[in-house]
Amino acid sequence: MATLDQNKKYHLLLYLISPIMGLIYGIRTKNQKYIRWSIFIFVFIYGAVLHPSHLGDGATHFERLSYYDHLSFSQFWNNLIDILSFNPSYSTNDDPYIHILSYVTAGIFNRPSLFFVGVAFVFAYFYSGAIVMLLSYVNWKSKYNKNYFTFFLVFLLLWQNPGHMQSVRLGTAIWIVIYGIIGYHKTKKIKYAFLIFLSPLVHFAFLLLVLPFCLILFSGYRNPRIYFIIFLISILSTNLINSSRVNDILSQTEIGAKKVKAYTLDDARIKSFAKFREEQAEKSRFYKVYQANNIHYNVLTGLIIFIFFLLRKKGFSEIENALFSYGLAGASAANFFSFNFAFYNRLWVISGIFILSLFVIFLSKQKLRIFSFSFLKIQLPMFIFVVGFVPYLFFLFSAFLNFTSLYVLFMPITMLFDFSMGISIRGFIGVFL
Repeated sequence: MATLDQNKKYHLLLYLISPIMGLIYGIRTKNQKYIRWSIFIFVFIYGAVLHPSHLGDGATHFERLSYYDHLSFSQFWNNLIDILSFNPSYSTNDDPYIHILSYVTAGIFNRPSLFFVGVAFVFAYFYSGAIVMLLSYVNWKSKYNKNYFTFFLVFLLLWQNPGHMQSVRLGTAIWIVIYGIIGYHKTKKIKYAFLIFLSPLVHFAFLLLVLPFCLILFSGYRNPRIYFIIFLISILSTNLINSSRVNDILSQTEIGAKKVKAYTLDDARIKSFAKFREEQAEKSRFYKVYQANNIHYNVLTGLIIFIFFLLRKKGFSEIENALFSYGLAGASAANFFSFNFAFYNRLWVISGIFILSLFVIFLSKQKLRIFSFSFLKIQLPMFIFVVGFVPYLFFLFSAFLNFTSLYVLFMPITMLFDFSMGISIRGFIGVFL
């Protein structure tokens, strides 16, 4: 530890030269606390050098910053009250978190370029804490199932990676909830529960999205068999939920009505999406077509069934049963709300983190080849799942290159001198192609 303390200033200097090398050095120390803060610094720098030229949803947040330019405090406060009353004005953001952050960076400091610096600080804190807590359950010394373990570890890290902070609200809220759930599960400290209930201030939809996970967390009942039965029912649940009645309830407020209208799949919208997907399939890469059709959720459903029937009885510990229960609860809720594609996708994303974490932990602890009829019952299905997930892994990696700034590789300080010099890794590679 003394050596690590002595090297901190050199480690920080390394981050200024090459953040990715700084991260690698931090991980190689094998000190959990040091790794957590190494990931925090890396992810903070990652977000601080994001630029609207290579962002998706994040670019629209930059555009909205113009409203906050020299905005008076009284107007900011009135807007905040409207947001908390679920009646935001057209010009402002819909959630308190991004409204406050926009006002501080563009209104008070008059530096819109600092917007993602603020986003990165918050995202990095919860992301680094959640990832380290989840992976603390991995047996890093076993070397079991090295190929499968490596594949699913990479898949987990890309599933909801730092590039997703460009969505600002959703990406941040997801990791606040994961951090809160795992932290409360481990310590029972009330501060972690408070964070879970704080997530709706970051993203309005989390008023509902956290409910299935809170049910598992606070009830203390984590029997995967019961939740698996509910999950199987949810797969066949298309006609079990009265979507019109649910939409009526959610539309009681102006913002609720706006979100329901935007995200509900009626017949006309289903036909429109089908036509759009057909058109995109003709000109898109195979992995984009795969992602647009949500095939990865179908493969993940198969993985859940495989885990329940073939792996669950091979030595699940308390944490594995808990993660499986969280994943099943979220996936079940997603299927029940499949008529609302925003709820469906977001719940599956959160559930995917739990399921993939469980799988990585299990693979690190159990040698698959020792099971009877291992090839037919374990090895062959595992290979099929890997093949099934590969297209989505390509999609995630492609998106990661699009969102990731070149300065994550070297000299992030460049952006301090000229913010307009932002360029993604994909953009840099494109210069030479």
